[in-house]
Amino acid sequence: MDDRPPPEIALTKDVVSKASLIHGIDRIVGQAGAALIETDMRADRNPTRMRAIKRATLDLVRRSRSLCPACGQPGFAVTERLAGLPCSDCGEPTSQTRAEVLTCSGCHHRRERPVARRAADPGQCGDCNP
Repeated sequence: MDDRPPPEIALTKDVVSKASLIHGIDRIVGQAGAALIETDMRADRNPTRMRAIKRATLDLVRRSRSLCPACGQPGFAVTERLAGLPCSDCGEPTSQTRAEVLTCSGCHHRRERPVARRAADPGQCGDCNP
């Protein structure tokens, strides 16, 4: 048989301060002899998830504003990154991104867009810095 008290007695939610956490732990330990503490992963209680949702929202807005040059449909966005930015020292391709590929989700038109950097740092080169 389970010695833990039922959740309606021992479950404490919406802990927003150190004092309420200590009070909840003391109460549950007094009833059950131990307490299990878990983080609240709901988006409205978790700053990390809130930031991720904000980034996803901004990305969605950017995608909706990016029109395909071929058909005009929204959603012309980066779908792939191509490696091979040349090393600034030896000129050999590196694993660094040399271009981004934008693709239309409607007509599948594709366009390569080179990155602003012309060359990779030799520290990122497999030949210069193995």
